[in-house]
Amino acid sequence: MSKSADHAAEALQAILSAISRDDLIAELVSREGVARHDILNGGPYRIQREVPLGMEDLEAYHGPVTIITVDGES
Repeated sequence: MSKSADHAAEALQAILSAISRDDLIAELVSREGVARHDILNGGPYRIQREVPLGMEDLEAYHGPVTIITVDGES
């Protein structure tokens, strides 16, 4: 990267670092094709993907957790 691109990336990182997590989540879920899924404390969740012979668990645990999904079509 050029020196000016490095400087721009550092400036953007500083701006983003100053924004709260909750504000970042709110901004993301306001976008088209983005959804928020809140799992309450102790609530089970499972993230899976389709594989040739069925489904594969990527993660299975209990909340609290916020899952943000992005529609690949948007």
